[in-house]
Amino acid sequence: MADEEMAAFGAERGISAAQAYELVTALVPQRRPATAGEVAALVCWLLSDAASYVNGAVIPVDGAAGAVDVGTIAFDPRVQLRRDHDQGQR
Repeated sequence: MADEEMAAFGAERGISAAQAYELVTALVPQRRPATAGEVAALVCWLLSDAASYVNGAVIPVDGAAGAVDVGTIAFDPRVQLRRDHDQGQR
Protein backbone atom coordinates (compact mmCIF):
# COMPACT_ATOMS: atom_id res chain seq x y z
CA MET A 1 0.00 0.00 0.00
CA ALA A 2 1.07 3.56 -0.56
CA ASP A 3 1.45 6.20 2.12
CA GLU A 4 -1.86 7.86 1.26
CA GLU A 5 -3.77 4.60 1.62
CA MET A 6 -1.99 3.82 4.87
CA ALA A 7 -2.78 7.29 6.25
CA ALA A 8 -6.46 6.78 5.38
CA PHE A 9 -6.41 3.29 6.90
CA GLY A 10 -4.88 4.72 10.08
CA ALA A 11 -7.27 7.68 10.21
CA GLU A 12 -10.24 5.30 10.16
CA ARG A 13 -8.79 3.61 13.23
CA GLY A 14 -7.53 6.70 15.03
CA ILE A 15 -3.86 5.80 14.60
CA SER A 16 -0.94 7.35 12.72
CA ALA A 17 0.27 6.15 9.34
CA ALA A 18 3.35 4.65 11.02
CA GLN A 19 1.14 2.73 13.44
CA ALA A 20 -1.04 1.62 10.51
CA TYR A 21 2.02 0.23 8.71
CA GLU A 22 3.00 -1.56 11.92
CA LEU A 23 -0.49 -3.01 12.25
CA VAL A 24 -0.80 -4.31 8.70
CA THR A 25 2.71 -5.79 8.68
CA ALA A 26 2.48 -7.38 12.14
CA LEU A 27 1.97 -10.85 10.67
CA VAL A 28 4.43 -10.46 7.78
CA PRO A 29 7.68 -12.26 8.66
CA GLN A 30 9.74 -9.26 7.45
CA ARG A 31 7.65 -6.96 9.76
CA ARG A 32 7.77 -4.14 7.23
CA PRO A 33 6.40 -3.20 3.84
CA ALA A 34 8.53 -3.66 0.74
CA THR A 35 10.43 -0.66 -0.52
CA ALA A 36 9.93 0.62 -4.03
CA GLY A 37 13.55 -0.31 -4.71
CA GLU A 38 12.94 -3.94 -3.74
CA VAL A 39 10.01 -4.21 -6.14
CA ALA A 40 11.93 -2.35 -8.85
CA ALA A 41 14.88 -4.72 -8.48
CA LEU A 42 12.65 -7.67 -9.30
CA VAL A 43 11.11 -5.85 -12.25
CA CYS A 44 14.57 -4.96 -13.58
CA TRP A 45 15.70 -8.56 -13.24
CA LEU A 46 12.57 -9.81 -15.04
CA LEU A 47 13.31 -7.38 -17.87
CA SER A 48 16.94 -8.48 -18.09
CA ASP A 49 18.51 -11.24 -20.19
CA ALA A 50 19.14 -13.16 -16.95
CA ALA A 51 15.39 -13.85 -16.75
CA SER A 52 14.90 -14.59 -20.45
CA TYR A 53 13.63 -18.11 -19.77
CA VAL A 54 11.19 -17.07 -17.04
CA ASN A 55 7.66 -17.21 -18.43
CA GLY A 56 4.28 -17.23 -16.73
CA ALA A 57 5.76 -17.27 -13.24
CA VAL A 58 4.22 -15.60 -10.23
CA ILE A 59 6.96 -14.13 -8.06
CA PRO A 60 5.55 -12.71 -4.84
CA VAL A 61 7.27 -9.70 -3.33
CA ASP A 62 5.44 -9.94 -0.02
CA GLY A 63 8.02 -10.33 2.74
CA ALA A 64 7.05 -14.03 3.02
CA ALA A 65 3.42 -13.21 3.88
CA GLY A 66 2.33 -15.96 1.48
CA ALA A 67 4.40 -18.50 3.39
CA VAL A 68 2.40 -17.93 6.57
CA ASP A 69 -0.97 -17.27 4.85
CA VAL A 70 -1.65 -14.07 6.80
CA GLY A 71 -5.19 -13.89 5.45
CA THR A 72 -6.29 -16.90 7.48
CA ILE A 73 -3.96 -16.84 10.48
CA ALA A 74 -6.45 -14.89 12.61
CA PHE A 75 -8.83 -17.86 12.36
CA ASP A 76 -6.27 -20.42 13.55
CA PRO A 77 -7.15 -21.39 17.15
CA ARG A 78 -3.46 -22.06 17.88
CA VAL A 79 -2.52 -18.44 17.20
CA GLN A 80 -2.92 -15.65 19.72
CA LEU A 81 -2.30 -12.18 18.34
CA ARG A 82 -0.85 -9.33 20.37
CA ARG A 83 0.80 -6.04 19.56
CA ASP A 84 4.12 -5.43 21.30
CA HIS A 85 3.49 -1.71 21.73
CA ASP A 86 0.37 -2.59 23.79
CA GLN A 87 2.71 -4.34 26.22
CA GLY A 88 5.08 -1.39 26.55
CA GLN A 89 7.66 -3.10 24.32
CA ARG A 90 9.03 -2.20 20.90
